[in-house]
Amino acid sequence: MNIAIDIRSTLKQKTGIGYYTLNLIQHLAEADKKDNYFLYSQKGIFSRDKKLPKLPAKNFTHLVNRFKTNPAALLKKAHVLHTSSYDLSKPQQCRLVLVVHDVIQKAYPLAHAMKTVKDIDESLKKVLPLADRIIVDSQTTAKDLARFYEVDKAKIRLVYPGVNTDIAAAKIKILSEKELNKKLKVTLPYILYVGTIEPRKNVEGLIRAFGILKKDFKVAHRLVVCGMKGWGCEDIFSLVKDRELEKEIIFTGYVSRSELKSLYTRAEMFVYPSFYEGAGLPILEAFSFGLPVVTSNVSSTAEIAAEAAMLVDPYSYPAIAWAMLRIIKDEHLKKLLKQRALGRVNEFSWSEAARKTMEIFGELDGPR
Repeated sequence: MNIAIDIRSTLKQKTGIGYYTLNLIQHLAEADKKDNYFLYSQKGIFSRDKKLPKLPAKNFTHLVNRFKTNPAALLKKAHVLHTSSYDLSKPQQCRLVLVVHDVIQKAYPLAHAMKTVKDIDESLKKVLPLADRIIVDSQTTAKDLARFYEVDKAKIRLVYPGVNTDIAAAKIKILSEKELNKKLKVTLPYILYVGTIEPRKNVEGLIRAFGILKKDFKVAHRLVVCGMKGWGCEDIFSLVKDRELEKEIIFTGYVSRSELKSLYTRAEMFVYPSFYEGAGLPILEAFSFGLPVVTSNVSSTAEIAAEAAMLVDPYSYPAIAWAMLRIIKDEHLKKLLKQRALGRVNEFSWSEAARKTMEIFGELDGPR
C-alpha cells in the first residue's frame, strides 16, 4: 500500500502537531517495513526557513511540492492520505485519514479571533464528509466532534498519542544551573509552564494564582513560562506588570530541545491550568520527567492526567494556588505524585499509536 503523510507542520518551529507527526512517522518506520510512505510537504526551491526531516527508513520518500501546485497531482499514486490539516485536497481515488486534534473553535471559541474560528469551522465542515476515517487524540475530542458536527461515529477512531521521545534522548544535553541562568535567566527553585501564551491556556489564571503564592505565602519560587506568544497575549503581559511580578516571572519564548529538557529536569512542578485541550501533550512530557503536575479538571487534561496529577478548577485562582502550595510544602505528596506520573506516562506509547494507525490504514486497503 502507498501511504502519504502530510508533514507540513514539521518544517518550521514545531509545536504539538509537528511533534505528533514526527513521532508518528518515526514509529511507523520501526513497525512497518512493507508499505511505501510518501512524506508530503511544501517547500520552495530557494526556501531556507523550512527544513525537511530526515527520512526514517528506506520505504519512506519525500514528496515535496516545490511550486505549491495542485497537491492531488503529486499524490496520485497514494492509496491513503493521512493529514492533520483541513486544507489539503486529495486525489479522487485516495482514501482520507483525517486527524482531528481538537474542536476548540466550537468548544472554546474564545481561543481565537472570530474570523479564525469561522475559517476553521468552515474548513472542517467541508473535509469531514470526505474523510474515510477520523483519528482523535482523546475521548473528549471524540465527544465534541460528534456533538458539534454531523459526523458518522463509525468513522471515528481513538488513538492516544505517546510522549515525545526525542526530548528524553541521552544525546540531548541537560544544561547546568549556571548555563540555564546564563541562557534563559532562570534560577532555582521554579514552577514551570510549557505552551503557547494565549487566553485558552489560562496563563492569566496561573499568573494570578502565582501572585497569591508570592503575596500571601512568600514562596521563594519563580514562575517560568516557556512558549511562543499567541493570539490575545497582550493582556497577560500587562497583568504581570500591573501585579509587579516582572522579576518573579520569566518568559523564555520558544526554546531548543536541550533547553526544554533542562527546564523539565530542574523544575519543582509543572502547572497547566488550560480551559480546553484536545490532548494536552505537555502533561505527558512533564510526567515523563517525574514532575508533580497541577492541571485542569476539565476537557482532555483530566482524561490524560487521571489520578496522577492534582486536578483543579481552572476558573478558581485560589484553587490553583492552593494546589501549588501543597506540592511545595508536602514532600510526601510530591513523592506520591512523582510515582504516579511515571506510572501514568507508561500507559501512553508511540509504538502503540503507530500500531493502531497502521490498523486504520489496513481498514482502507482494497477497492473503494
